[in-house]
Amino acid sequence: MRLIVTGSREWPSPETVWALLDELLRCLAADHALTVVHGDAPRGVDRHVRRWCERHRDDSAVVHEPHPADWDRCRPQCTHPPRYRRDGTLFCQAAGAYRNQDMVDLGADLVLAFPFGVSSGTRHCMRAARAADIEVMDFGHLLAA
Repeated sequence: MRLIVTGSREWPSPETVWALLDELLRCLAADHALTVVHGDAPRGVDRHVRRWCERHRDDSAVVHEPHPADWDRCRPQCTHPPRYRRDGTLFCQAAGAYRNQDMVDLGADLVLAFPFGVSSGTRHCMRAARAADIEVMDFGHLLAA
């Protein structure tokens, strides 16, 4: 099974993400691997997913597939004006959206989504997955309680 996990960088509860991944892994047939795809951001859901994958690194049923955004380079199709970091270096403001689309284009059986607040990148990934006819399970409501 190929799974994309997307979520807010502000998602406060790693335990929620871990519990859902644990349950999904338990539900898989013994002869099926779980490929876990995520955006590899340094905080929030991507970090929670990375930590879960690291805990399962000796489990042959878990395949860890991070997809970090390339913030340092614009793609030929970029139309946005130049953006600069505080240190004066250029960055591509569309890199997250490109990365999300790349993950979706590689295909998946399911997307687990953890939007919190605006979560523009998460919601972009959810829209891209739905447009590709990939089922999206939205767990944003878990923080509303």
